[in-house]
Amino acid sequence: MKRILKWLGLVLLALIGIPALALLCVAGYYYHVVWQKPGALSTPITPTVLGSKVNVFSGTGGYAWVCAYDTPAACVPFGMVRLGPDTATIITNETGYNASGYFYGDNKIVGFSHTRLVGADALEGGIFRVFPATKPRGALKEPEFSRFAHRKETGFPGYYAVQLSDVLAEMTATTRVGVHRYTFSKGTTPHLRLDVTSALG
Repeated sequence: MKRILKWLGLVLLALIGIPALALLCVAGYYYHVVWQKPGALSTPITPTVLGSKVNVFSGTGGYAWVCAYDTPAACVPFGMVRLGPDTATIITNETGYNASGYFYGDNKIVGFSHTRLVGADALEGGIFRVFPATKPRGALKEPEFSRFAHRKETGFPGYYAVQLSDVLAEMTATTRVGVHRYTFSKGTTPHLRLDVTSALG
């Protein structure tokens, strides 16, 4: 009888302990991602005195589907374009945890799109996504994404930049136009993938 109880206790411990350990690992990695502060990336563009005081990453995180649905995308007041990153989740490659296309808890960028709604909790936008790559199409797994870290991104009103694995991606916008600049690492072959059918929803 004691032997059966001992084995039963070990089985219960394994059934509870293994999922709990896996959950702790995922939670630990998530907090590793979100505790990083943006703004450490050095770029040739610098903000004005007032622009440096604006945190464009405010309202981009929190509980998924309950956050402020903000984005660090480059835009101007009353502009047609909000050019910025579309991100995917840590575990899966799903997008749209933040209806604006960018969720602070994500660690993958699937591309940079030109439109999004801010603060509306509506998965609209994500149109005409551009993805910078250094490998030919056949060498990439589907879906395509690039991992990033918050300490390697920066932004201020009208400007967003992030360092991907082999590419420095910079975005800015005017009233009707989004402007991309990609600086590829030396020794790489630059590719740009254009997805004219992309959408957030």
